[in-house]
Amino acid sequence: MRGGYSIYYNSSPALPSAADTPFVISVPSYTNTAPAPTLVLPQVFPSTGAGGPSSISLPEAFNPNLRMPYSQQWSFTVEHQIGDTALRASYVGTATRQMLYIYDINAPAPDGQLYINKPRRFPNYPSIPYLDNGASHSYNGVSVEVKRRMKSGLQLQSSWTWARDIGDDCGDTCTDPSQIENPIDRARDRGPSQSTPKHRFVTSGIYELPFGKHRELLGNASRGLNLLAGGWQIAAIAISSTGQFLTPTMDVPDPTGTAYTTGADRPLISIRPDVVGDPKLSHPTVNGWFNVNAFAAPPAGRFGNAGRGIIVGPGTNIWHMGVYKYVVFSENSRAPKVRLEFTGTNIFNHPNWSNPNMNLSDGSAAATISGVGGTIHYDALGPRTMRCGVRIEW
Repeated sequence: MRGGYSIYYNSSPALPSAADTPFVISVPSYTNTAPAPTLVLPQVFPSTGAGGPSSISLPEAFNPNLRMPYSQQWSFTVEHQIGDTALRASYVGTATRQMLYIYDINAPAPDGQLYINKPRRFPNYPSIPYLDNGASHSYNGVSVEVKRRMKSGLQLQSSWTWARDIGDDCGDTCTDPSQIENPIDRARDRGPSQSTPKHRFVTSGIYELPFGKHRELLGNASRGLNLLAGGWQIAAIAISSTGQFLTPTMDVPDPTGTAYTTGADRPLISIRPDVVGDPKLSHPTVNGWFNVNAFAAPPAGRFGNAGRGIIVGPGTNIWHMGVYKYVVFSENSRAPKVRLEFTGTNIFNHPNWSNPNMNLSDGSAAATISGVGGTIHYDALGPRTMRCGVRIEW
């Protein structure tokens, strides 16, 4: 039995952009004429044409007393060995606090009034992205693993993880203040992390075929027969996991009067809708992954009641396999060996779908899947690929 607890801090503080300037000024370029220059000091701008600043924008604001984000991590593991097979069950927990996130500090309170009719902290300025502490997330996971060491030509390792990562840090990234719908109520953005599946199963194995010299079959094979029949290996990796937690959105005129505008209008924004039915389908397909009729535009005066991550996307199911042949020309352990490799990714060419279109305003394209390749890039979820190789080992 093993257990542990630790606290980790970010290795470096955040670097607010343009923190020591009140404005960010964009000046257009100008190429002086040659050989006789048009501009000669003290003149710094051309007398005609645009030579001054083309635009002035507000930089990112930040809390001058930013704290260093930290993470508490704890785990407990029970292991037991039976012969050449090891069993392990683990619980892992993580609580990350004081995370950085960005929100619009100059947004008015959400209600049914127009944006221009409501008081704001800085009424002469537009939206102001503000970097602050306070976001958090918590991870809890249980994993079970079986591992068999190489014996009688067989090695096997298999694991299953059941986990949930929940936070209010606007998902996997907090660089866009629009990801926080209500800047005065971060808690309504609390939900499951998109990239952490609920279930993930991974198994791998290597099997040495029992043919050839000193093996169970053809153990007394001649040198020529051993070169042909001996040294074969088969390896496979199987991966299966549930889908990502996805959030539906809808393009509607701003119902809360919190989106910046200079006129008496409600600009078009993308927000979460109201849930008016069951979004799950008993048999989801690429032409309809969830029930689009289960959502409706929120009324004026409030945000939609749909939570973050309420739709589960397509899962993954993939097999990678390889066949290997060792060619040994001498029983001397120092002699070079040749390995022939025949490998394939997604050997059964199983389609692993990309996430569906989550924008309900896209008409018939909403809830449909138009791509393959999955969402976990390091699992090589694309179409089947084959490879042949030769390697010399010594």
